[in-house]
Amino acid sequence: MKFFISTAVALTLLTPILVSANAKASSGLECIEKLERKCQIQIAQTQVQNAQLSVGTIIPIVWQELFFIGIPLLSSLFLFKIISVCLKGFITSLKQMTWSTTFGKVSTYEIYSYKYTSRQNDITCTKYGYKLFYTYTVNNNLYTGTDDIDGFKDNSEADRHVLTNYPNNRSLEVYYNPQNCQNSIIRSPFIMLLWSIIMFLLFFPFFIFFNLMLVYRVSGIILIGFPPTSESYCRPDLQKLIWVPCSSEKRDIL
Repeated sequence: MKFFISTAVALTLLTPILVSANAKASSGLECIEKLERKCQIQIAQTQVQNAQLSVGTIIPIVWQELFFIGIPLLSSLFLFKIISVCLKGFITSLKQMTWSTTFGKVSTYEIYSYKYTSRQNDITCTKYGYKLFYTYTVNNNLYTGTDDIDGFKDNSEADRHVLTNYPNNRSLEVYYNPQNCQNSIIRSPFIMLLWSIIMFLLFFPFFIFFNLMLVYRVSGIILIGFPPTSESYCRPDLQKLIWVPCSSEKRDIL
């Protein structure tokens, strides 16, 4: 009998404690669920921010590399075209310096017009030039040669130029190919050779500079990867395999 009475008293005393513990456990579970939901929301927000950040970081990288790679590439292509013309003129002038010479006379000329598009403002205008005809004799055979001079703004300017510099029956020194006497020029090949050398020496260093700049930048991307966009990175350090920020470049200069 005493056992049952003591058990009942114990249960009576423990019931409030158990109820309180159960309530605390329930509230603890609710807190845990709230924390889980809050963490899930924060993770989702972080993923969205990372996605936006990835898009935001790709665009500066693209523009940065278009600047550091695109400009040297376009400049190299442009300079390559100029250097190719210089080399072609150099080789042609060397061959023409071995040609034979004779004297000829101006016979007549023809003025012509052509369309010219300005590279600065992309405006098409009409320019004028003239085709000069001259005759020369080789081994008692009479030949006729031509030379084109253009770049005049109107036909009167072209007419004045030809009458001043190449009047009729003016004597000219003619350079002709001894293997093909019909192939001739009246401009000194030495002057053309000298002009080709000057143009080559003028543009070739810039061509080398832009190509080295291009190779250096592409090598950095291949060996190191794209530069970070937290700040502007000027150049790759191929020895340490890191990108050097522009701020450190300025500090080194100062």
